[in-house]
Amino acid sequence: MVAVGLTLAGCGTAPETPGATTHVAADTAAQSPETAAPATDTAGLTSDAAETGPGSDAADTSTETEPGSDATATTAAGPDPTGAHFSESLVFDPGTTVAESGVGYLFGLEWLSANWTLTNEGDVPVLVASGVPMGLPVQGPRPEEMVSPDEPDRMTWVTSGPAGRLRVSQQVFPMLEGQPPADFAVPAQILEPGSGLGGHALAMLPARASYPSPEIFLVPEPHGLPEDATEWEFCLQLAPVPDDLDPAAPVIRHDTPGAGLLCSPPAELPADWATRPLPDGPPYRSGPGGG
Repeated sequence: MVAVGLTLAGCGTAPETPGATTHVAADTAAQSPETAAPATDTAGLTSDAAETGPGSDAADTSTETEPGSDATATTAAGPDPTGAHFSESLVFDPGTTVAESGVGYLFGLEWLSANWTLTNEGDVPVLVASGVPMGLPVQGPRPEEMVSPDEPDRMTWVTSGPAGRLRVSQQVFPMLEGQPPADFAVPAQILEPGSGLGGHALAMLPARASYPSPEIFLVPEPHGLPEDATEWEFCLQLAPVPDDLDPAAPVIRHDTPGAGLLCSPPAELPADWATRPLPDGPPYRSGPGGG
């Protein structure tokens, strides 16, 4: 596995242009902390390219893409980076594959699959997104229709990413300026210092763009998927824990200060990711009653 140093974009710095990304070369970032200390008021994040993810019921049908010495990890700015500060580090291990979804899903259907772990080696808690917001106006397939109903934490958005890639993400998008007051949020988990989390995110193939209304939310452009894409990435939204958070129902809101995306190195897409036939039945459960 190759360690890739990451910095959560915008933490303690001026906001990036929405959709912009920061790339960190693996061979540079793999230096020791003494020689590659993060800049003041930025997050020190580490990414390891995983061969497998924990707790997966996916049957791998392709060779996983492992980052080489020229691999890059990606971070993207959130809506308002003011005040975000992670004094130590997080260890992000995103295992990205093309896989069959496993028990309970339509047999033989393949998905872009991310089995990830995240460990908090710092001294402050962090919010970690779980799935996507429910009930939003959506362009394209609704995320809740793409996974088993009892696994909402696997829901994802599918959008265009940097360098012509596909981006599969779990996040709440920031709202456009001038919108009426609203409170949009994605469910989240609190990652305490010294603890770890894991998850499994899915995007059905053939890939179709899925995102909340660009008339309300700041969605990366172009809004369609790049037809000549050969790579994809998985991105997970993180945020500092605000003082007014309800610990019984943690969420990342559309305007949570310091929210940002932690993204995997790019992985290879199947050549027919956009052209393979759509499934005959629903994307989840093989028939009435499931199973």
